[in-house]
This record gives sequence, structure tokens and C-alpha cells, in this order.
Amino acid sequence: MTLSSNAIAQEQKNDLGEKLRWIESANPNLDARQAIERKDFRLRAIYGYTLIIPGVDQKNYDEYKIKFGFKPIEGTSDHFVSAEHARLNQLAYKYAQKYNEVILNYYKR
Repeated sequence: MTLSSNAIAQEQKNDLGEKLRWIESANPNLDARQAIERKDFRLRAIYGYTLIIPGVDQKNYDEYKIKFGFKPIEGTSDHFVSAEHARLNQLAYKYAQKYNEVILNYYKR
């Protein structure tokens, strides 16, 4: 049995939404502090046309990418498959921005 293109598209929408569903209840402050305790200083990134590391000034982007590394948030994209996917992407961006702020502030101390 093969799936129709509409069924495949709906399945992709559901997959992307489910990959990001955790972001609704995530706590970037707590998650970043736990990462620091594990000595994991990778910055959180968002998939898009290029990889975006929220909260990192463009002039420091390459330096920080090399120094800290990064961990993309799965399910993010610049191509939204639904209004819900767009909403979750926005939450993921805000999460990554706050998470990265905590990591960078720790590092600067």
C-alpha cells in the first residue's frame, strides 16, 4: 500500500509538530544550568536556510560556533508546514535565545 501525497504531507506535519512539542514545557534556564553542570557548553541552534544560533551577535557567530559548538533543535525549519509548526518554531527560537544567554553569561564569568 502506498500513501498519497496528501497523506505523506500530513504525516510530515505531524512528525515536525511532535518533534517540537517538548518546547512548550521546556525551561531554558534549568536546561542550560544542567548542561553547564555536565560541562556541555554547546549553544542551541535553529535550522533554517542556514544554521541560526539565537542570541549570538553576527560578528561573534563564527568564533562562538567554533569555541562552543552547537546542538540544533530537531524539527525546526524555515519552511513551516502548518501554523502550529510556525508557532513551535517561534517558541524554539525564544528557548534557544534564552538557553544561549545562560551559557554565554556563565562562560563570561
